[in-house]
Amino acid sequence: MELLVALLAGLIAGYLLRLSDEWMNRLNGLIFASLALLIMSLGAQIGADPEVLANLGSLGLQAFLLTLLSIGGSVLVVWLLERRWLKRLQAGREVAGSNEENPFQLALWIGGLLLLGVVTGYFLLKPLHLPLLGQVTTAALCLFLFAVGMDLARQSHIWRQLMGMGWLIGLIPLGVLLGGMLGALVGSIFLDITVPVALATGASSGFYSYAGVFMA
Repeated sequence: MELLVALLAGLIAGYLLRLSDEWMNRLNGLIFASLALLIMSLGAQIGADPEVLANLGSLGLQAFLLTLLSIGGSVLVVWLLERRWLKRLQAGREVAGSNEENPFQLALWIGGLLLLGVVTGYFLLKPLHLPLLGQVTTAALCLFLFAVGMDLARQSHIWRQLMGMGWLIGLIPLGVLLGGMLGALVGSIFLDITVPVALATGASSGFYSYAGVFMA
């Protein structure tokens, strides 16, 4: 509940405050800082938990396979929806420009921060710090969602595009959600994962900043 409140509070604050470009640049820095704290705290929970470390090999393989199945399910369902209903949204899509950020660079940043968190948790923290790390993770995610909400409130052109596309635009996140859950459900059949855990993993797999907190 607090995550939704943080996002809505950010949207309201961004709409009412009308920050200058200078403050918006600082807000972008806050978004990255809160995301970095979030990823590092998730990694630290792994490094400080001896039970997780002892089973990291099997857990890592399960996570990798479940990720592939969730992504595959999402892509399949969205592809089917696109062929059936979403063709008219083609005109509303923007062609990515040459100045778009490299997604692989972001992935490297996230992987590096996660690894740094794991090393920090392993060498500097103990299992008794796990509850505190959980609180830090939730607080960092709330801060991240608040800052993102403020940023979204300023981007009025995005809201105009979404309104112009109509209700069909909602089929895309719905397809990602249902496809991810379907793929994870298939994984629960031959992986040592219960159905509720698999469905929860698939439902949150499209949101890398949310999945860890949701699963915890």
